[in-house]
Amino acid sequence: MSTAQSNHTIITNSKSNSKTEKNGVDNRKRVRHVSSDLSRILLIMALVMQALVILAFLLMSLIWTSVFERLDTTDGTPQYFTEHVIYERRYSSISTMLIGITATILFFVFASLLQRVHRVNIRNVALIFITVVQILWIAALNMTAYTYPDPSSLGGAAIELNAGNLDYFTPNYCTDNPTENCHIPGILGFEYFNYYPFQAGPLLWFMMIYKLFGPYNIIAFQVVNAFIVTGLAAILWYFGKALGLNKFGQNAIALLMMTCAPLLMFATFVYPNAVGFTFTLAGVALALRGIKAHRLWTSCVLIFGGFILCGVGILLKSTFVILLMAAVIAIVVTVLFSHRFWQFIPAAVGSVLAMQISKMPAKWLAGITHQHFMDMPMTSWIRLGLTRADEDGTPGWFSLRVFDPVTQANGNYDVHAMILEEDIKQRIAFFVHNPADAFTFFRMKLLSEWTEPSFMTSLYSRAGDSGSQFRGIAGAVLGGSAEKPLEHFEDAMQSITYAFALIGVIGFITTTVRLRSTMANDHVQHVRIFSRTFFSASFLGGVICFTFWEAKSVYTLPFFLMLLPVAAYGMQVTYAWGAHIWHARHASPVRAVNTEPSEFNFERNTTDSVSAEIANPDALEEVDVPVESSADSRTAPSTTR
Repeated sequence: MSTAQSNHTIITNSKSNSKTEKNGVDNRKRVRHVSSDLSRILLIMALVMQALVILAFLLMSLIWTSVFERLDTTDGTPQYFTEHVIYERRYSSISTMLIGITATILFFVFASLLQRVHRVNIRNVALIFITVVQILWIAALNMTAYTYPDPSSLGGAAIELNAGNLDYFTPNYCTDNPTENCHIPGILGFEYFNYYPFQAGPLLWFMMIYKLFGPYNIIAFQVVNAFIVTGLAAILWYFGKALGLNKFGQNAIALLMMTCAPLLMFATFVYPNAVGFTFTLAGVALALRGIKAHRLWTSCVLIFGGFILCGVGILLKSTFVILLMAAVIAIVVTVLFSHRFWQFIPAAVGSVLAMQISKMPAKWLAGITHQHFMDMPMTSWIRLGLTRADEDGTPGWFSLRVFDPVTQANGNYDVHAMILEEDIKQRIAFFVHNPADAFTFFRMKLLSEWTEPSFMTSLYSRAGDSGSQFRGIAGAVLGGSAEKPLEHFEDAMQSITYAFALIGVIGFITTTVRLRSTMANDHVQHVRIFSRTFFSASFLGGVICFTFWEAKSVYTLPFFLMLLPVAAYGMQVTYAWGAHIWHARHASPVRAVNTEPSEFNFERNTTDSVSAEIANPDALEEVDVPVESSADSRTAPSTTR
């Protein structure tokens, strides 16, 4: 009896342990399902908000176009651009409408025909085209001097620092060396960096360029920018694959980049905007490689290295901290789905170090010049973004009123911050009690940022002196016979980008809704979730920031460029829908009604296979997102279907 009882007890305990283990497994599965579902919900919420914002921008771009007021010149060169924005209604512009319709048709025709060409050849041709057009435009401008305020201040400081002239950075420099610019606050030496110490990062870039190619070598600066922009185009192409572009979609993004005039003219801005954007985006691309790596240490190193590279980009342009924050959000959403929670650790450490790296140039400059630069409170730019210089001024754009609180505070930082806080409170109270004025203010501000079709690239192309007096192509584009046609083309392409980006985001939403927690081990889906979350969070972050921050359309250009892969996906989805409708209407009537299993299967295999890749844009693209092999590859989930 004792032996029987003992066996019975063992069996009972075994069953109890098995039941406990089963319950534990079920609980873990339940938690993983909830985590994956939460990831999908967060991504869908972001995509819905992005779709609503793009819809608003699309409607605005169809109704209005923002252009800059011009000033006449006395030497026969093209008119100078001002930063005073004029709002023109364009809903009745037949030329813009015709350009938009024609361009859309040509996009679909060429993207379809080019599917026979290997995608690598398409990419290489696109990058060569972008490089050549940029170089030709820089040569046509032949700029010998650049007069835009920030580049002038940074260029002068870089040359003085390269020459070892530290007196340039002393508070009494203007007193000892009066110049024509000393009467303008915040232009030279100590005053400039006392107001803008964060410009020490761009200063390093100016120093390097002028050290390598000579002082005030504007053309060399722009040529370096041009190659950086080509790298930017390559990164956007790479992200297009991660977002789910197939051959048609990659042809579409190649065409979008090759016809995006602001991208092709971005390099003329003598400032490291494009450089900072490219470095930051390259860092996120490196982190993406880490997301899809199998090996733990490889993944950690790539993610950490990517965030450190982001720090270099932020060092060159501080507002790209928006991209860093978006990358952190994307990591969080991705690990919730993949359950590879350890990936958040290198991302968190890397993002903290990236922020520290971005602050190093200001400390270095203060140390080498033996000066203490006060800086202006960050709320200075929010106050500026909520005001306008005068009744005719463009809402939220830069004006010398930014220095009024400095004068009132008499150099006291704490008093300065209190004045700014009070001004912002008063401005918000005004908007609350005057909603019509608030609506008008923000409508005009958003229009100036998101419906100005050149994104200030034409302005920056004219912001200086030309060795050829802007003759030939430069003169025709900036103020001659080609000016209006280019403006209409840019306007049409802007609306096309918004329209198909909206369709692309809707496509992202539908495919995200179809995701299941059972795909949590699919590394291709990790790539999809990360890249789509990052692009959505970056765009929304840019919109929110520059709705309240100091406004310039060049500030929003990077976020517009990030819509190009999304717009290409929208074209891909549209093409897929069209292909489905075409095949449905041209299917054989006999086979369509035949209910025999063998005949039905034959029909599916012959008809649907023609557009299988197109019909489900995400279905067959996994093979183009290589996952790193590992020793455990025999147990790793397949990444192809």
